[in-house]
Amino acid sequence: MNNHDNTIAVGPGHSLSMQGMDRLQPAGLIHAFFAESEVLKSPETQSAKARQLDLVGVVGGGTMGAGIAVSMLDAGLNVIMIERIWRQ
Repeated sequence: MNNHDNTIAVGPGHSLSMQGMDRLQPAGLIHAFFAESEVLKSPETQSAKARQLDLVGVVGGGTMGAGIAVSMLDAGLNVIMIERIWRQ
């Protein structure tokens, strides 16, 4: 950590400002960064092969579900969206 510019290096070519480190979001981002680099070291991921997708199911058509569905459609995949309606 360099006290002069208040940043910390977290990887090659990456740095993170220490400002606002008392919040949960930066801690989550740091965890995600290191978890992503560690998962690549797992023997299971070394031999994993991508599978062909022809159909994608999305549960929930809210903001996130709709965005996922549109991304899949833009990629040329067929999409089935299921919306659950809650009635009281």
